[in-house]
Amino acid sequence: MPAILQVYYSTLFEPAQKLAQFARRQYWWQAAVAVLLSATLMLFTELGVAQTQRLGFSLLIVWGSAFIVWWWCSLMLHFTADLFGGKGRFADTMTGVGLAALPLIFIAPLQALPNLIGNLGYTLNLLGNMGLTFWVLALLTMALRHSESFSLDRSIGSLILAFVINLAFIFSIGLLFMLQLMNWGLSL
Repeated sequence: MPAILQVYYSTLFEPAQKLAQFARRQYWWQAAVAVLLSATLMLFTELGVAQTQRLGFSLLIVWGSAFIVWWWCSLMLHFTADLFGGKGRFADTMTGVGLAALPLIFIAPLQALPNLIGNLGYTLNLLGNMGLTFWVLALLTMALRHSESFSLDRSIGSLILAFVINLAFIFSIGLLFMLQLMNWGLSL
């Protein structure tokens, strides 16, 4: 079994050769560490120096929410992959999604660019975030393809369908919340 740094390096820079091997449930703990690491680095980019007294509580909240988002995204992708004829297990999908989120560790240096080089840093930050988004989506598509054992076009379709279902879910919750507020307002 390869070391954790070798799994991360291969996932980031050699995904075509190695992601088929790593998107399996025996690598779940490497995926969990990747999710924790990216969530922690994103938290540190958002916290200021004055807010370090809340660091312990903030870490618990961020780690908990990162695991919930990881579980939810994996669940939705596994569900839509089943609709497209996927034959994988949920644990494999969850491992692949966790490893596909690994490029998010580069958000911290990108967020520091505006502080280091001024206005040009904002442009580089935007371009870097767009590149990271594409990188994560490409890894997610490859990981879903390998973990569900189907073609690349079905993987892309599953990813798009999961995105649409999540948007509809969020819109429905927002609409129901607004209707509830209107109902409370009318009852006053």
